[in-house]
Amino acid sequence: MTTTGFDTSAAPTMPAVPMEKRHDDVDEAPPLSKGAGIFVILVALTGAVLTTIDVFVNGFWLALAHLGWFTGVFLVISLVMGTVLGFVLGGRQASRGEAPAVASP
Repeated sequence: MTTTGFDTSAAPTMPAVPMEKRHDDVDEAPPLSKGAGIFVILVALTGAVLTTIDVFVNGFWLALAHLGWFTGVFLVISLVMGTVLGFVLGGRQASRGEAPAVASP
């Protein structure tokens, strides 16, 4: 018993794992996800810079309209790129080296 009144003697403990044996999610992410992350960061930075310039040149409301247009174009490009790359590269299973499940006749 502890001072809180809960019995922790049967609580499971996690085994100690050396730091060199631990894996981050980033290390296990397929290359397609890393590339998509870099693409998102570049588009976000470009959008931030262009919107800042746009506010000073055209005013707030027009800059807001341009930002909405920019975001819509980015979403369409992302959808097309994701679909095409998914078909060409075979999706996440293929990028991890796993064979896709195929139903036998």
